[in-house]
Order: sequence, then structure tokens, then C-alpha cells
Amino acid sequence: MAIRSHFATEWMGFGCARDRPSLAAALVVRKVVFTMSSVPPHPDHRWELEYGPAAAARARDLARKTLANWGLTELCDDVTLAVSELVANAILHGRPPVTLAMWREPYGCGIVVVDHGGGFPRLRDLRLDEHAGESGRGMALVNEIADDFGACRRSAICRVWATFHRAP
Repeated sequence: MAIRSHFATEWMGFGCARDRPSLAAALVVRKVVFTMSSVPPHPDHRWELEYGPAAAARARDLARKTLANWGLTELCDDVTLAVSELVANAILHGRPPVTLAMWREPYGCGIVVVDHGGGFPRLRDLRLDEHAGESGRGMALVNEIADDFGACRRSAICRVWATFHRAP
């Protein structure tokens, strides 16, 4: 994980499924105070999204165009899926403004979606949740496709981020 920051925050980290033997391990959430995160203080691109049902589609389009400009089209499917899930969650569970930011990394890129709802995402083990229907799968999905993934909250601001790297 790239370590960058300019703010202290209360952190609830998930880690990444690729680094764990099972998704059940993703349910182990520790509360630690960090002064760093994987979100850079000045991302390369930042967009405030119109709050509503079209926000996820707009965010996918922005991510797709940005990845093309960076020459990272091989990451497009995973990044646009994660962007769509995170923005949909921010619209559904958060409050405006909702922003999407992206940054370039040496071997890929990162995304962060920020909302002001004060809630915090839950990572569920869908194998154990008999009530899991069509919703509630987004965080588990992002956890599976991202190389690194997490969330932090400070006051009423929730940031959910993910990084994606090119295959070696």
C-alpha cells in the first residue's frame, strides 16, 4: 500500500481479499488511529458528481476516459465496476456532495469516493448472510477486484478508496 497523507483520521480498514486466505477474514475489522492513508492529498483528477441516479453512470464515464488518457485501458473493467459500486453506495447511503477522485500510480491508479452522510460501509461475508439479496454485495465485490481497498471516516465525511495495479 502506498503511504500518503496530510490528515489524521479514525480508520476502519478492510485490507484486500487477495492478501487473505478467505473472505471470512475480511470481517475482522480493527479500529486504529492512523495519520496516513492510501489517498493522496492532491489527486490528479477530482469531480463533484450530481447527486442522483445518473451519478454512477457519469462516474463510470469519467473513469473510463481518464484511464484511456493514462494508457491504462487494461484496468478499465475493474476500475469502472468499483467506481460504479462506490458511487451508488454514496448516493444510496450518503449525502451530497459526492465526489470522485482518481490518481495515477507508477503501476496503476487509485480511486476515492467521498460523501458527507456520516455512515460507514460494511463488508459482509455473503456466504454467511442468508438475507443477502440483490443489494449489499458492492463492498465485497470491490474487495475482490481491487489490489488494495479501505475506508475512513472523519466527522460526517466518509472516504472509500481502492487501488488497481497492472498485471506484472
